[in-house]
Amino acid sequence: MRRGAQRATAEDLTQVVFEKLLKRDGNNASGKNAAYIMKTANHVWIDHLRRRKARPDRKHAEFDESAHSPESFGVERVIEGREALELAKRTLYSLPDKTRQIYLLFRVEGMKREELASRLGISTSAIDKHLARAKTQLAQAFSKAADDEQDTS
Repeated sequence: MRRGAQRATAEDLTQVVFEKLLKRDGNNASGKNAAYIMKTANHVWIDHLRRRKARPDRKHAEFDESAHSPESFGVERVIEGREALELAKRTLYSLPDKTRQIYLLFRVEGMKREELASRLGISTSAIDKHLARAKTQLAQAFSKAADDEQDTS
């Protein structure tokens, strides 16, 4: 917790440290000294930070009874969500194959621009152009849908 972890995270990481120590070969006495335990804890902390960086949880929303109660998922909200998902799918399928592939790998799979460029054999600026095209198309589709909905109201 001195390194900035929440109490629950610190407790979970402590469990991981103990698991690692228990799995370690019992013939080696180095597992019994404080320096080894601290080194193991440090490695567990670094691994945790790497995982957080690779898979950020900033999109995670805490449970809020008013926002997540079963009543808040009424028929209208479910239908709106399904319509938005269908609009996104139609828009993505209307994109050129390469643009759609890049957008999905970047947004859904979380691949880095450099990794995409290397994998597809194109420059990072080309990746940026494909991402911008996809983003623009999606924004226009949702903007048009919102305008159409206001016109019918």
